[in-house]
Amino acid sequence: MTCSMAGDDPQRFANAIWKKLCMALDRASKKSRKNPQYNHYLFESIAILIRSVCTKNVAHATSCENIFGPRLKEVLENDYEGQFIPYVYQLLALILEFSPEGGRMSDTCTAAFPQLLKLNRWEFSRNIPSLTRLLIAYLRK
Repeated sequence: MTCSMAGDDPQRFANAIWKKLCMALDRASKKSRKNPQYNHYLFESIAILIRSVCTKNVAHATSCENIFGPRLKEVLENDYEGQFIPYVYQLLALILEFSPEGGRMSDTCTAAFPQLLKLNRWEFSRNIPSLTRLLIAYLRK
């Protein structure tokens, strides 16, 4: 909601919001797995902020990835219940879609690619839409 109220320049609010969302993501990935509604809205808030900032200036995709990339990679590696996996793939696809054409692919996106090839990721129907979106984003780059 805050991003949509930022008007023409969501970037001026983004830095303050990034920090809060990063702290919330860190807490949620370690402790707060019992509140799926909160977790859903947390990831949706991150997606809204990324889309708002990158729509105005595609160059901010790199900043988004630098901020959230390590956290998303950590969640991918440590989310044994698989609760956050679809959200992480969705965010990675969003960042990749906004990343500059022909640019170097980041370490986070490069590290996530082998995950697409793991059969067990495709076994859960909740993962398929976000995996498909991420695969399409890779193919377009």
